[in-house]
Amino acid sequence: MMTWAIPSKSQRNRERRSPPEFAAVAKLLITNNPKLRIIIPSHIRPDAPIVTDAKRELDKLGLGGMMFVPELRKAYEY
Repeated sequence: MMTWAIPSKSQRNRERRSPPEFAAVAKLLITNNPKLRIIIPSHIRPDAPIVTDAKRELDKLGLGGMMFVPELRKAYEY
């Protein structure tokens, strides 16, 4: 008899926010898009551990210099 378990919502969220997937999506966005100069992970809190892991994965793809993590409650002008 084979058992099958449905992953919990927290497991699905963790899998969806994996650093390699984040880096792969960033690489796809940059492909044939020369005006894209910066990657801002606005959906991730700056103090989350995934931010450093995502930066490491971007470094592996040669895109580490493009990631900018804004500080909370700070206004930015450009």
